[in-house]
Formats: sequence, C-alpha cells, structure tokens
Amino acid sequence: MRSRALATVVCVVLAAVCAAGSEAQSRPAQAPAIESIEIVNNQFLQTETLLFYIQTKPGDPYDVRKLREDFQRLWATGFLDDLQIDAFDTASGGKLVRFKVQERKRILIVDFRGSKQLTTTNIEDELKERDAVIRVDTFYDPARARRVESIIKEMLLLKGRPFAKVRHEAKSMGSAGQQLSFIIDDGPKTKIQEIVFEGNQVFSDGRLRRRMSKLKQTGFFNLSWLSGKTTWAESKWLGDEEDPRGDRGRIEDLYLNHGYVTVQVGSPKISYSDGKSGFLKKKPVKWMRLEIPITEGEQYRMGELSFEGLTVL
Repeated sequence: MRSRALATVVCVVLAAVCAAGSEAQSRPAQAPAIESIEIVNNQFLQTETLLFYIQTKPGDPYDVRKLREDFQRLWATGFLDDLQIDAFDTASGGKLVRFKVQERKRILIVDFRGSKQLTTTNIEDELKERDAVIRVDTFYDPARARRVESIIKEMLLLKGRPFAKVRHEAKSMGSAGQQLSFIIDDGPKTKIQEIVFEGNQVFSDGRLRRRMSKLKQTGFFNLSWLSGKTTWAESKWLGDEEDPRGDRGRIEDLYLNHGYVTVQVGSPKISYSDGKSGFLKKKPVKWMRLEIPITEGEQYRMGELSFEGLTVL
C-alpha cells in the first residue's frame, strides 16, 4: 500500500511539473522595456522638436508596430531627407531605440543673376505681390522654385522678351545648407514691326491700327519707341483691371458703333523674324508681325422707332 501511494504522489508531481511547463510555453514572453530613445545626426532641428512627433516613451514596452507609426509620423513632417530606426539590446535586458536622421537642407542664400532688364528689387517686389517669396532658412521646394521661374518669365515678357530663359540651381553650402540661384537669360528684344488685318472690308488697316492704343507698330513719328507700345503682351490685347476692354475691345467698339453687331475679332497670329534695331548702335532684335483676323458680319440699321402705352405725352 505504501509503495502504491508513493507512486501515486510521484505521478501527481510529474503531472503538475509538465502542466506548469506547458503553461509557461503557451504564455507569450513579456516584451522588454525601452530604456532610452536617441535622436542622432540632427544639426539644425532640436532634439525636443523631433521627439515631439514620437509617441513611444522610455519605460514603454518595445512595440514594433508603435515604432513604425512613430517613423511614419516623423517622416510626414517633411523635415527629413532620410530616416532610419535601430534598436539595441542593453546590458540590463532592455532596449535602446535610436532614430538616425538626415535633415533636409535649408536655403541660406537666394540670388538672381544674369538679367539686365530686371533688378533683384523688381523681382522680389513682384514675388511678394504674388506671395511667392522664397525665404531664407526654409526648406528647398523644387515646385516653388519653378513657380518663381514662371513669374520671372512673365515679367520679362512684359519687357518685350518672350524668348527669355530662366532656370534655378541649388548648390550645397556645408552639410545642411543650400544656395538657391536663379540664372536669367533675357533673350533678344522683341518689337512689333507690322500689324495687319485679314478679312476687313469696311475699315482699312490704317483705320483699325489707329483704334489700338496699347499696341503699335515700330515707328519714329508715332513715338512708340518711347511708350513701350511696340512690346506685345496679352493683357494689352485682351485687357486687364486698368483697361478692361483692351485693344481688341476698341476694334470691336468701332464696328459696333457703325452697326456691325455680330463682328468677331480673332486672336492675332504672331510670326517672328530676325533683325537689328537701334539709333546709334544696332542690336539684334526679333521682329513681330501680328496678323489679326476679322469677321465683320452684316451691318444693322435702325428701321422704325415707336412708343406704346403713352397717355400723358
């Protein structure tokens, strides 16, 4: 009886040990705690600024999913060109998490080179007017730089330089700085040499040209060389806030005042030719020829004018 009881006790003990071992295997191991979080390689951005976007804190359990969210949150700030997370085991059994960053380069200098038509002050004033200024100590944005290129080209177009070229260069200054330079080629001066009309029968080319006040052919006696009216700009033709009708509207008004209520004045067809211009020193110039199509339509005259319902008069 004693040996049987002893065997029973041994079996119970072995069963308990096996059950404990099985339970230990099925229970997940506890995640090590994060002892510290480091930010390395940052130069201009303060460590506290970058830690603000990291929700994982020292003492939290090591959680890969949560660290992945921290990575995405930090990357979405736009502060960085490169980001890497490393995790190291510590002597005490915890984890050290290190965020290795490479900051986006900041603009330290912005300059404009090469233009004889535009000054730096002219360009900066226009950029302020259009809310397109590239400020020092901001991140380099290629899309914003291309917008500045477009604005400079529009400014040169109003100066009679439709063949102007503008490009930008971003050069490194130190490890985290950049110099942003806009290289400007004004291109040849462009002047209107000839304005002709196609389809006009009622009014001569000369009569129609005299109606135009913003765009003129090059000529000494019409003083076009003083007023800048020999340079083409779409706003001179279509109108703007200061001159809503533009030269196209003035031509239409001439026809409307003579009963041609269905007149249509088309967009000028522009062609270019090479030449030279200048009083004392001839300089290369691109001559423009504007060919303006006109559909006059029928003339309408007053037929009969009558009043109805009058009792007092």
